[in-house]
Amino acid sequence: MPISATGYTSKVTRLFADKDAPGDLRDDIRRAARTWVSNGTDAWQRASDLTADARDLADYAFDQTAHVSQKLKNEIRANPLRSSAIALACGLVLGALLARR
Repeated sequence: MPISATGYTSKVTRLFADKDAPGDLRDDIRRAARTWVSNGTDAWQRASDLTADARDLADYAFDQTAHVSQKLKNEIRANPLRSSAIALACGLVLGALLARR
C-alpha cells in the first residue's frame, strides 16, 4: 500500500529543509521531494496496471483453453472413428521420430 504523497513530502521536507538552510535550497529540496514522491506514485500505479493486465491476460488464456478443450471433446464425440485414426497416426509419427534418436 503506497504512502500518501503529501505525508511523505512533508516528512522529507521537514527532515532536510530546516530553518538554517537558505531559502533557495529549501525550495529545491521541497521540489525534489515532491518529484521523487510523484515518480514513486507513478511507478506504483504502473505496477498495479501491469498486474491487472497480467490477470486479464491469464483469465483470457484460461477461457480460451477451456473453449478449445470443449470443442475438441465435442469433435471426438461426434466423430470417434476419425478421431481414433488421427490419434493412431500421430502416435506412429511420434514413435518413429523418437525411435530415430
